[in-house]
Amino acid sequence: MTTAVAIKAASAATLSAGYPPNSIESIEHSLKILRIFLVIFTWMVGIGLVLEYKTQLFFICRGLLKVVGLKSNSFDRCQLKKLVWHSLGALLVTVGVLGEFWIEFKQYGAESNFSRASAAARDELNARTAEAEKIAKGFDAKISESDAKAKSAEATAKNFEAQIADANARTAQAELELARIKTPRSLKHIPEVVAALKPFKGTEYTFSSVCQEQECLVFLKQLDSVLQEAKWKRGKGLGGFPAIKVFGSNVDFAVPLSLTDGIAVRAESRESLASLQALPLDKLPLYIGAAITLNLALFPNLDPPQGGDHKVDVEPGDSTVVQIAIGKKP
Repeated sequence: MTTAVAIKAASAATLSAGYPPNSIESIEHSLKILRIFLVIFTWMVGIGLVLEYKTQLFFICRGLLKVVGLKSNSFDRCQLKKLVWHSLGALLVTVGVLGEFWIEFKQYGAESNFSRASAAARDELNARTAEAEKIAKGFDAKISESDAKAKSAEATAKNFEAQIADANARTAQAELELARIKTPRSLKHIPEVVAALKPFKGTEYTFSSVCQEQECLVFLKQLDSVLQEAKWKRGKGLGGFPAIKVFGSNVDFAVPLSLTDGIAVRAESRESLASLQALPLDKLPLYIGAAITLNLALFPNLDPPQGGDHKVDVEPGDSTVVQIAIGKKP
């Protein structure tokens, strides 16, 4: 009997591990019905045995009552012993079946209580599982929302970083531009500039215009010093009004005021610009070659540099004087 209960419990555990809740409830209901039938059939067997051996049981019970009531004699006791001995097998079977019926009945009650407790525990576990799944889904939703907010915050932070980097770049550019504006123009690598211009010594030059700011006048004098060192010849001023005597009132050299920005090198020629551009540098008129060389040596060594395209302006005319305009720093 104990082995059967253990097998049933193991079977129930196996079923519960491999079947859904609805299937488990159906199996438990089937087991309950089978247990009821088992109790009924056991009861029927017990009653049948009692009826089968009713005569022997009747005489045995009557003899036992006499013995207990002290009304039996030696003959009665001897007959009782013989009857019990000859009916021992039937008595054991009948008592065993009736005992099995009683145990089955008790076991059915215990199993019913166990099934109800298991169902209640299972229902509570399912309810807790459903609640846990609901909470987990809530956590998942909150995590997804947090991830979305984190991604949005990350994108906003990257946008701010890009804006800050752009602002820093603009600030740096503005600082460079401010430094360029504040820094007076000057020539660097002067020995190299002089060396580049010396092959054209004797070239006549003049300053066609200059702005009236001190920075322009200082740079004009520096450039004039470089040209003088390269043995170029300063020519006469072009005249005009208003004009500034940049080398003092004692020097008869007046430069007209500039109305343009930046530095420019100019020259005049009877030939067209297209025909000049078609010639190699060594075939150009000497003063045109000198103007181009001055232009090539001047702007790369100008500090701070001057933006734009730096070309010699060639205008129609007969003058062989290289003209230099010193406008306001752009």
